[in-house]
Amino acid sequence: MLNSGEVPNLWEPEEKSAVITDNRDYNEKILKRAGDPDTVYKTFVERVRNNLHIVLCMSPVGDALRVRCRKFPSLVDCCCLDWFSPWPADALFSVARRLLKDDLMFPTSDEIEPDTLIDRISSLC
Repeated sequence: MLNSGEVPNLWEPEEKSAVITDNRDYNEKILKRAGDPDTVYKTFVERVRNNLHIVLCMSPVGDALRVRCRKFPSLVDCCCLDWFSPWPADALFSVARRLLKDDLMFPTSDEIEPDTLIDRISSLC
């Protein structure tokens, strides 16, 4: 799917003909291509491939990612790989504390101070 833009044998014959019918005007009037069913279907698959976004999340720890990349070369050839590193705990706490302090209004209470409450909620975040 990453490489070709389609899943083989996904459509029943009636569904495929409906897809071709729905895309015939776009193919002929906007793209100025031939109106035969094969060309219209190829245009549809091309549009899907251009507009398809898939998000895959995998851990790079261990051999699993390496094995998957060898089995499915499209993971490397047809994808943009973004590597995310973990944040330090104190940085996460600092960001949560700042956002909670700036954006949220806490009711005043005699039992707990707002700063203590923000610290507790920040540690949960």
